[in-house]
Amino acid sequence: MQTTIYSPTQEHIKLLADQLQANEVVAIPTETVYGLAGNARSAVALKKIFEIKNRPENHPLIVHFAKPDESTHQAWTEVLAEWSREIPEIAIQLAQAFWPGPLTLVLPKAKSVLKEVTGGQDSVGLRCPSHPVAQAILKEFGGGLAAPSANRFGKISPTTSLHVTQEFVNVRDENFLQHHLAVLDGGACHIGIESTIINLCDWSTTGPTLLRPGMISIAEIEEKTGIVVSEKIKSSLRHSGGLMAHYAPKTLLSLKKIDFKNFVAIPYHRLAYVYRNLDHVALEKDKFPMIDFYLLPESAEQIAHNLYSQLRELDTKSYDEIVFCPLPLVGQWHGIMDRLLRAEQGSGTANDPSHL
Repeated sequence: MQTTIYSPTQEHIKLLADQLQANEVVAIPTETVYGLAGNARSAVALKKIFEIKNRPENHPLIVHFAKPDESTHQAWTEVLAEWSREIPEIAIQLAQAFWPGPLTLVLPKAKSVLKEVTGGQDSVGLRCPSHPVAQAILKEFGGGLAAPSANRFGKISPTTSLHVTQEFVNVRDENFLQHHLAVLDGGACHIGIESTIINLCDWSTTGPTLLRPGMISIAEIEEKTGIVVSEKIKSSLRHSGGLMAHYAPKTLLSLKKIDFKNFVAIPYHRLAYVYRNLDHVALEKDKFPMIDFYLLPESAEQIAHNLYSQLRELDTKSYDEIVFCPLPLVGQWHGIMDRLLRAEQGSGTANDPSHL
């Protein structure tokens, strides 16, 4: 399958919006990752998304939409009412506080929402992205776009237009080869990992619950809105990024801190060690010629921004193993560790689908 990268001119945005209206699929940038976008009201377009990604049909999609002209209570209510039959007051509070932005709300679906969007469930994930190019094409398109990450299912999410083209270049699949994919270039994604997902379907009994952590932490939500989100109540809802194995490189990935005082090298076993705040490592690098060391930035924002790009780059270097030093499981770090834990579960050539 061929891919073509388009610059985000008004002419190209109009061209690709027309393709979306014709039920084609287009890769678009968001502030989190690049999405494989299709008309959320079209079963034809949604089928193409599932085919290109090789995504299980029971794995729900997230609907993306343009921001209203004004961030008023009535405006957000009207936007959400197109997709949800029940809109609690806290949904509007969260929308006004965090949209456009990297937050997804799961609400009871409206009757008109297609089963292909929901994975056959009675709920729908909704998001208003903040990336200006995403907003431009959403406004031009004039409706909701389902837009899961623009990569083969379970693999590392793309955060540049080049990642999207690289993702699909060597895939051998008859369903896949019949498609041509237009990619709208919006530069490198600012956030770098997928949105925080909050379940509001059971808000009246359990309150809002966290389904997937992201760079909007539950502490930030409480600080800005006073809304307390629980991460201890488990939900049976299927949701994007909810499988144990996800975001995975072909190279074996291990989450651990290496004890260099007792480290015993495996012959011909090349390691990439990704670490932070370990000054003793910098002093002893020359003792470990079989290891390449990669120092992480200090902030969670910088690590998230670079995470998938770094994993993709390391995956091309023929390492036998990527060892990633564990990060905290609080605040924004929680979202990064969630991606790494799932990447660890799915990593390694043995777990790579045979069609890749």
